[in-house]
Amino acid sequence: MLSIVIITRDTKELLEQLLRSIEKDGSLTVSLKEAIIIDNASVDGTGDMVRSEFPWATYVRNDRNLGFAASANQGIGRSTGKYALLLNSDTILIEGEIMKMLAFMEAYDDVGICGPQLVFPDMRPQRSSASIPSLLTELLPFLAPRSSPLVPCRQHPASSIQHPASSIQHPASSIKHPASPSSPPSGSSPHASRLTPHDPSSSLLSALDVPSIIGAAMMIRRSLFQELSGFDEQFFFFLEETDLCLRAQQQTIDSRQSSADNSRHPASRIEHPGSSIQHRASSIQHPVSSSPPSASRLTPYRVVLLPDAKVIHLQGKTVGKNWIKGRIEYNISLYKFIRKHHSPLYYRSFQAVRLSKSFTVILVLSLLPFLLIGTKIRRRYVYYWQLFLWHLAACPPTAGLRS
Repeated sequence: MLSIVIITRDTKELLEQLLRSIEKDGSLTVSLKEAIIIDNASVDGTGDMVRSEFPWATYVRNDRNLGFAASANQGIGRSTGKYALLLNSDTILIEGEIMKMLAFMEAYDDVGICGPQLVFPDMRPQRSSASIPSLLTELLPFLAPRSSPLVPCRQHPASSIQHPASSIQHPASSIKHPASPSSPPSGSSPHASRLTPHDPSSSLLSALDVPSIIGAAMMIRRSLFQELSGFDEQFFFFLEETDLCLRAQQQTIDSRQSSADNSRHPASRIEHPGSSIQHRASSIQHPVSSSPPSASRLTPYRVVLLPDAKVIHLQGKTVGKNWIKGRIEYNISLYKFIRKHHSPLYYRSFQAVRLSKSFTVILVLSLLPFLLIGTKIRRRYVYYWQLFLWHLAACPPTAGLRS
């Protein structure tokens, strides 16, 4: 049912915490098919640690840093689960929370991507969704739409839902979970009673339609991921998940289409810029409808935030050591995103606004130096100078984390 894909680079201690949390989550025993780790040329002993401590995980080491998008494509391309859960190495699972996400995806077939509420270790909430970058949000960021109440999703009839526990084989797993006197009989899921969509406990999850999920933790239907040809690999780091969420919401699903219809489609290969994902036509299963052809309608996939499903995120740990280069990398991805989805005139206008903002911040802080007392302000001052000089150098695409 579920494949977990983790991207890492020189984060051995963080990755170990995450893998321990996967081991401790006994609710995943029945539904977790595999865990795949894509290592972007770590030199901190990550490979030795994974092979010795977590032999149940599939470990793949690249000889160079491919970036997040290409590595995620690589990991999900190797996966075989119905759903793929992408995790940053600086996340920690809380027992039972991923099963909430899995149950929700099983219950609502027009949800293509869902994400949890990201929280700090003390359970304070973090920003878990994002707006779509635009000229309007750049000029007036407070107007950026972040989320809206979820309109009731179209739900499978109970008879068409396969229980996640019904056909899942856990990787011949050496994952050991602590025994509990209240554990269910062997072979049954500890969460089996609340995974069917007609069970009130699965419908009690609050849910929000959002423009985009923060990519530290996101679950996607693997068939949809293949339809979209995966992440756009021109994004090295940042906004690849926003681009994917935007494209997912532009993809439509036939409300009348059945799995039998899908099986008649021939194998296909969709080319996406920079992507090497090969797939067959969609394997999303939908209930067979007895309605006449005129009742058929195309509905877009939805991107949904589940505030009641939580994942700990040690925010900033993966890029904190290279914060300024990370922010430059964000700008590189931001301009690629705007150029991809808008006209050249729109892109140049956006670029001019961002350059003007950086110059204004530099000017204000230079004229009011007493504001530079704080460490964070001084760091931002240096960053805006770097950003300004990067613009003057014609925005080279290799000035960020790749350098």
